[in-house]
Amino acid sequence: MSLTRTRAVLTHPWLPVAVSGLLLLALLARADGMLGLLVVLGFGGAFLSGLLGVGGAIVMIPILFYVPPLLGFAQLDIHTVTGVTIVQVAAAAIAGGLGHLGAGKVDRGLFLDIGVTMTAAALVGALLSDVGDGRVLEAV
Repeated sequence: MSLTRTRAVLTHPWLPVAVSGLLLLALLARADGMLGLLVVLGFGGAFLSGLLGVGGAIVMIPILFYVPPLLGFAQLDIHTVTGVTIVQVAAAAIAGGLGHLGAGKVDRGLFLDIGVTMTAAALVGALLSDVGDGRVLEAV
């Protein structure tokens, strides 16, 4: 890495925020091992999703459901795994969508047509998953 690039990274205005956030996560992980594991799995799953070019849920649901018991932690129930994954995917989608919107690469009419339909379908799915048995969600 060149000196100019190194200087740019070290003087980036978000660097103190990122370092502070990582230190806070490290402190919380010491207090609760499961939190540390979830942070590591979240970063690993996000990296794998980006590397493979697939949606985050297809990677994160199996990771969150199967890895904690393999490492001696309590298994997360499928409703918790689904909820965590939905929040993660929504945050990534909002960030990506705002980036594309700012660059002027969003068809607003198509966004409204698809966005309203998908939001309604997601709400119905969430309500139905609450009344359903967890084994049905695991099978899906």
